[in-house]
Amino acid sequence: MNQLKSISWFLLASVAISAVIYGSAMWGDRMLAPLDIGPDLFKNFRYMDPRADGIPDNHYIIDQFTYDLPLQYAIYQAYHAGEIPWWDPYTYGGRPLLADAHVNGTDPVRLLCYAVLPFEVAYNWNLILRGILTGLGMFLLLRAFKVNGVVAGILAITYQYAGWFTMYWGHPWIQGSFLYFPFLWVVWMRSMQREMWFNMGLGGLLCGLVFYAGNLQSHMYLPLFAISFLGAALVKAPRQFQRAFLVTAFSGLMGALLASPVLANQIEFFLHSERNIMSSGTFDRLLALPLSLSSYYPWMCGTFKTLDIGGMTKMNGMSFQLFCGIGCSCLALWGVWALRREKGAIGMAVCQSLFLIAIYLCVVSTPLVAYLYSRCSPLAGMGLVVLAALTTQAIIDRRVQPQAWLVRLIIGVVFVTSIGTSALTWWVYPIFKVKVEKMVIEVDRKRSAKPTSSPILRKHQIDGFPQEVSLLNPETATTLVALLLFAFALTRKDDKHVQTSLVLAFLVGALPVLNFHFRFRPSQSMSLWHQLVAGGPAQHEAEERLKGGLRLDESAMKAGDAIFPFATAAMYGVHVVQGYSAMQPCSLYNYPHDAAHILDGWRADYVVDPTGEAGQVPSFRKQSDLARFRILSTGNPASVRVSEESYNRLTLDASSLPHEETLVRTDTYYPGWFVRNGDSKVNLEKQGTCFSTIPQLREISDGKIKLEYQPSYLSITYPCSMIGMLFVAASLFGDKLLRFCRGFGKLKTQEL
Repeated sequence: MNQLKSISWFLLASVAISAVIYGSAMWGDRMLAPLDIGPDLFKNFRYMDPRADGIPDNHYIIDQFTYDLPLQYAIYQAYHAGEIPWWDPYTYGGRPLLADAHVNGTDPVRLLCYAVLPFEVAYNWNLILRGILTGLGMFLLLRAFKVNGVVAGILAITYQYAGWFTMYWGHPWIQGSFLYFPFLWVVWMRSMQREMWFNMGLGGLLCGLVFYAGNLQSHMYLPLFAISFLGAALVKAPRQFQRAFLVTAFSGLMGALLASPVLANQIEFFLHSERNIMSSGTFDRLLALPLSLSSYYPWMCGTFKTLDIGGMTKMNGMSFQLFCGIGCSCLALWGVWALRREKGAIGMAVCQSLFLIAIYLCVVSTPLVAYLYSRCSPLAGMGLVVLAALTTQAIIDRRVQPQAWLVRLIIGVVFVTSIGTSALTWWVYPIFKVKVEKMVIEVDRKRSAKPTSSPILRKHQIDGFPQEVSLLNPETATTLVALLLFAFALTRKDDKHVQTSLVLAFLVGALPVLNFHFRFRPSQSMSLWHQLVAGGPAQHEAEERLKGGLRLDESAMKAGDAIFPFATAAMYGVHVVQGYSAMQPCSLYNYPHDAAHILDGWRADYVVDPTGEAGQVPSFRKQSDLARFRILSTGNPASVRVSEESYNRLTLDASSLPHEETLVRTDTYYPGWFVRNGDSKVNLEKQGTCFSTIPQLREISDGKIKLEYQPSYLSITYPCSMIGMLFVAASLFGDKLLRFCRGFGKLKTQEL
């Protein structure tokens, strides 16, 4: 009963804080998306706000505007049209959609929101609800370790708004998959103590949810988490290591079976795609380590509003990756030493937390970062918060107490960092400001195709540097106040006031974290969204010209000049050659230079003249008639017409096409496309490098060719998913059913 009461209080506090941070976005008056990026950085979206000054509130999350938002809108429309959007027919000349590395289209929280809410509110609540559930998971984990309810609540809320989630606001699959990790920690920990099979079943269910919410990259974070759990068991409870291994392995296997329809689709896409591995030099990796450790006072390296030293590592915001407040950072660091001799569940938790932090630091400072990225920072985040909570509880219980010299040392280091940073930005930075500006302009000149290289934006960042990193920033000043409160609390001799002092210090220490999240998260007027969906003059002209399934090629243009930059074409339902994705199948966009020459007219029906001013309709140059379908023998346009098209289906009117001609489809070839001929299916055959030929099958009565797409292994994975469900059900209820049967049998025996 007390546990339920504490959960209720936590949820009430979490919702109240969410209401303050997200405001009217909770009921759909504003949208949690960086809509101002459109008019500020893209010429053909200036119509959304003609007064835009070229300085968006947060350019870090440009991917949310150019990728996540348009694709989520398309996914929402598809689901509500009764279709699972396995395929994106619009970008890259067609490519898998739900298998895409960052699309997050099968996240259970997202699907719930999409099922019951209008798109704008659902898009907001997917972000809000996910945050609340993330905090709840950490709260339950800390309470499982017997941490004081108030302390656990403050640290859990800090966890859900900390830098490891804030910095990846535009990558929803990060928090979407990590949401379940604290719950999984609780379940695995309890499986070591009691009801192994029941908790193993819960673990399988949670692993399945992790797979549904994430992608191939985030799926790798689950084995890393399991390694930390097994490592802690090996060090602190070696006699139970075999049990721990069985629990983690079986949970992962059941989760993989449950999510096999998603996993198989993602693996197939990986095998049929190209991916550019992020280059990372030795200097970059060496710099990543001190930048990560600077999270106790991350403003010293710059913020998303200014120049950021973390950009030198090719990973923006490195100093904010582990940002969770001064008290949490310092207590976690000291707790590693103070709690090193703990045994039992607490000892395992301390050990596992240390492993989680070590795993992250190992990733960012080694070549592993090219594959796992700094996006695994929530692993270290869990370790930091758990260590801080356990250390705080030990101080409250008077099992440990920091020495006065250590407290003075921490105060000295933080104050020197703060005062030194402020002094440098106030008196030294102005001397070198002109040189810095020239250097930044030179770097941007080499990557001028990026919209965020706008000279206006860069000048704003350079001018605002002192305001962000010095004590003029309220977050830095509040951090120093919190530090003094922690020092006061940690040096109290009176047991009665230690807990109250620590709670007050944690509250003040959480304010910079919450304020940074408040500033980082986007919140834009809903009118901008309505204008974006409606489109402007350039989008309207393109839609008119591309009717009937014609294709546009803007791949040679700078993104800032494009009508449909990156993945925005999916929002308007127009076909383009370009797109935006971490993985790309071989297509017209990345057509190999050494492959067979593409005949004229096969690439696109229209190209756009890149010249022209903002607000003017670009000039279109016609190249072909229905470039998507050609005659194999001649290469000429095919006399077919697109009569119906959705995400997974395409119907062609081929009544004018001679039966002896072979039809070539220049959309991206990919396994899973077939021609439906009555009840039978005939797969499309690959033609050349990335095209396909369509079998000569059509309905005689109307001359229609019906193409459909279905992930190749879907028919196999559905039974696998059912097997996973049976395993989970057997684990959850098998033991209870067995006990019931035994008890019933004994009762019958006694009656006889």
